[in-house]
Amino acid sequence: MKSDEGRLLIAIVLSTLIIIGYQVFFGRRKATTPQRTPAPAATVQPKKQEPAPRVEKKVPPAPPVEKIVPATETLKSEETEIKKENGLVSFVFSTRGGILKSWKLKKYRREGKHLEMVPQGEPAPFSVYTGDEEFDTWANTSTYSYTQKGDTIILLLKKDEATYVLKEFTYKEPYQLISKVLIVKDGAPAGYLLWGPGMAPISNNPKSQMEKREIVYLSGDSVKRLKETKEGEILSSQWMGYENRYFIALFFSTRGKLLHINKKPYLGVTAPEKIYLGPKDYFILKKIGKKTEKTVRLGLFWFIGVPTLKAMKWLHDHTIPNYGFAIILLTILIKLLFYPLTYKSSISMYKMQKLQPKIKIIQEKYKGADAETKKKMNMELMELYKKEGVNPASGCLPLLLQLPILWAFFSLLTAAVELWQQPFILWIKDLSAKDPYYILPVLMGISQLILQLMTPSGNPAQQKMMAILMSGFFTFIFASFPAGLVLYWFTYNLLSIGQQYLVNKYLKTIEVSHETSGKERVQRKRS
Repeated sequence: MKSDEGRLLIAIVLSTLIIIGYQVFFGRRKATTPQRTPAPAATVQPKKQEPAPRVEKKVPPAPPVEKIVPATETLKSEETEIKKENGLVSFVFSTRGGILKSWKLKKYRREGKHLEMVPQGEPAPFSVYTGDEEFDTWANTSTYSYTQKGDTIILLLKKDEATYVLKEFTYKEPYQLISKVLIVKDGAPAGYLLWGPGMAPISNNPKSQMEKREIVYLSGDSVKRLKETKEGEILSSQWMGYENRYFIALFFSTRGKLLHINKKPYLGVTAPEKIYLGPKDYFILKKIGKKTEKTVRLGLFWFIGVPTLKAMKWLHDHTIPNYGFAIILLTILIKLLFYPLTYKSSISMYKMQKLQPKIKIIQEKYKGADAETKKKMNMELMELYKKEGVNPASGCLPLLLQLPILWAFFSLLTAAVELWQQPFILWIKDLSAKDPYYILPVLMGISQLILQLMTPSGNPAQQKMMAILMSGFFTFIFASFPAGLVLYWFTYNLLSIGQQYLVNKYLKTIEVSHETSGKERVQRKRS
């Protein structure tokens, strides 16, 4: 699996198996991890660069130019930039082609400047596409007449009553435009409003997972995605958009098309009622509604990830205003929550370790036996477990119960825009990017090695070999993960090492106490 999510799943499952794997040799069946059934791929119509379909229905006549351009102004042939600004965004429309020239998010920065959402390329965002080259050239290169009414911008390009383009946009908090777009050709609606090419970059590494771009849309109650290399019609129940990991251009329209123009990918939409250009912030999108929050990839256990994300934001806002420390504090809380389960697991694994000599005697006794005879061996093992008060599954079950929360936390750490470009300390300048010097992954690998060597096992030599191999594997696989995720795993390992140390010390005390009591009983009998 190429995605971070796939590699995370491998890491979590392997981590669990490392801790409980030795119990496999104690006569229990090996636990299997159920695999998620991949969602069916969205279907698009065969690739075909056709003119946009025309729907024969009545359309309103084009408004007079005099209503768009005040009589006191002269319609200029040269380009005019219409600039607007508020607390969240600054944006620029151009009368040349009626395009969106700039949309900068003030809360987010790239290379010291406000993050630009508008991708560079021709045709530009909010251009028109019908498939008729003459009409498209006229619509995308001519100068529109315009007017402003408060937060509303109206752009009009008119050839006659049957051929015109009207674009009306009203800004609405947060990051939204209430829109009205009419593209009329020969008296009938035609064409698409374009977004593209692709998405503006948010990092200096085009191959980074955070730069992965896809078309996303709502189909029924499910979010589906298309690779931008495809082409075809898109039918949505509510909305469609263009996304990368942390930001999205959303269009509230039920019909669109994934196009390739000049060999570059574009999303074309028909008559969008509203447009959202901003971060994939779960709580903002939740307020906007229509299930747009589902574009944030919180994974299979999203219902756990949402309250966990709320907790992380609360810790950031009410304790230390640093998401790195918020991750550490939340990790401590999760560890405390699971302490009874992990303690029980450690005790069970210790007891199983002590039973190893007796288990091996029984296994040697039935070595080479047929299947029917081995049933007796299993019965004898179960009698041993019952006599010693040990449940073979008790070491595995508590760890499996933790997986949903661990997996949910992993998913939100890779999807939360809150971590994008957020610094921690010293060399960690961005918790959403990998550690540039690989210090955290190396420390995490060392902590993983120490933890595995401290975990009870029936075969110390095999344990040491597996600990070294798996620690090296974890260091390699985590090297490219976001620093926030590695910080979580490293913190969790440190807490687990401390817990295992206390458990081992406690068990050794009990063992010494039992040995002393046994010697005293023997002495009393002799005397």
